[in-house]
Amino acid sequence: MRTAMGEPLCIHAGKAQKGDVLVTIHTDNGTDNGPLRLTINSSVQGLFGTQIEAVCRQVLRDLNVVSGQILVEDQQALDCVLRARMRTAVQRLRQQGGVV
Repeated sequence: MRTAMGEPLCIHAGKAQKGDVLVTIHTDNGTDNGPLRLTINSSVQGLFGTQIEAVCRQVLRDLNVVSGQILVEDQQALDCVLRARMRTAVQRLRQQGGVV
């Protein structure tokens, strides 16, 4: 189902359980969603926060994501799981007609 331009979208990928990560992307789906906002919540933020952010930003760069609000709720997921969840969330958003 495609949404009309300007209709907000909220897409999820993953689960909020140990060893996984829940990625939520929210966009106004207009022509100007403003700057990209990445928020990361993690139980291991102190130890791995820099690495988690680097992985997220690399995936977003690879997929040419430049706008929208992204919330990453990490539950000690491995980098490969984080990458997969980020990619899935962006792909789902685009399949729904989302603009990021």
